[in-house]
Amino acid sequence: MVGEDSNLGSIEVGKQADLILIDQNRANMVPLVHIPSALVYQMSGGDVDTNIVAGKVLMKHRRLADITPSQERRLLERTRQLAADLVRKANIDLKRSQSWVSRIAR
Repeated sequence: MVGEDSNLGSIEVGKQADLILIDQNRANMVPLVHIPSALVYQMSGGDVDTNIVAGKVLMKHRRLADITPSQERRLLERTRQLAADLVRKANIDLKRSQSWVSRIAR
């Protein structure tokens, strides 16, 4: 960004840093011949091991840093409940909308 050279552009003490660390030992990351191409064509969000935003670790080794495992389980369960409520309110028939899967899986 224009005028932000003192805060951005390199990894140094005192500068803002948004980083992701990628697990290179996953099947979809092999062979890792050209890193920029691999990041675009081979990698997915599931390959992110660690996420750092503005120098703060948000996720480390695929675990959220600021919540306990039990808080994470409760959050995921609440998210599932909200998703089910949304599907119900939208009057979506999941059995009917997923029927195409059973036709092609035969």
